Amino acid sequence: QAGHWQAAAPWGYRLVRTLDTPPELEIDPEAAALIEEAAQRIEAGETLYAIAADWTRRGLPTPRQAAAWSAWMVAAALRNPLTAGLIRWPGIAGLVPGRHAPILERARWERLDALIRGGHRRPVARADPADGKLLVGLFRCDCGAPMIYKATTVSGVRYRYYTCDRQRRGHDGCTLPSVRA
Repeated sequence: QAGHWQAAAPWGYRLVRTLDTPPELEIDPEAAALIEEAAQRIEAGETLYAIAADWTRRGLPTPRQAAAWSAWMVAAALRNPLTAGLIRWPGIAGLVPGRHAPILERARWERLDALIRGGHRRPVARADPADGKLLVGLFRCDCGAPMIYKATTVSGVRYRYYTCDRQRRGHDGCTLPSVRA
């Protein structure tokens, strides 16, 4: 209850132990710089996928020595309450201030968390009117998944339509029929 960290250090921090004091979290400057970079890029409208691909291309080490960065890893680093100096305490609803220094201000962390939770999506390329895909990226199914363009040819007749991406991948719960393009 004194607020001392008892587990392995989360990404962005390192655990400092001495013989005469309890373990404390200290900001890891290299990881904190990457968290700040990711925050700025998300605020500028860049996607988690683009950041992960860039960090993998640059050969930046991942939090747990994975082979490559993923959008999930970037999101987890940004959405971790510890990044804002907050901790979850058993038996207490919500977040409480920790003893460690924050990497991001709480208000900024909350904005980033809302951006990411709200579906920070990749920008959609503009459709070419000649290919018949005018609505790609512009509308979504009732279940929230994107409607994707599909085309098929039956007996020499070309059929173009939009279908729910979740339904196409076999997920239950989506009943919206395909829509002709």
